[in-house]
Amino acid sequence: MIAITANGMRGDIDDYRNRGFAACLTKPLDVRHFRDVVDRFLDREADGAARLEHGPANPTGPGAPPV
Repeated sequence: MIAITANGMRGDIDDYRNRGFAACLTKPLDVRHFRDVVDRFLDREADGAARLEHGPANPTGPGAPPV
């Protein structure tokens, strides 16, 4: 989750992160920065989906190919 808030004091931002927000953007919103943050999280999602589809990069455990 990404918080968009008018409360930009350091303590406020720390509170949002402690509540589970991955990022905190303050108003007035800088649209370019907003896009950069969203793109960063979309890239993470795409990377995670690829890992799920293709399996872990270094498989280990029973049935894993020998190294």
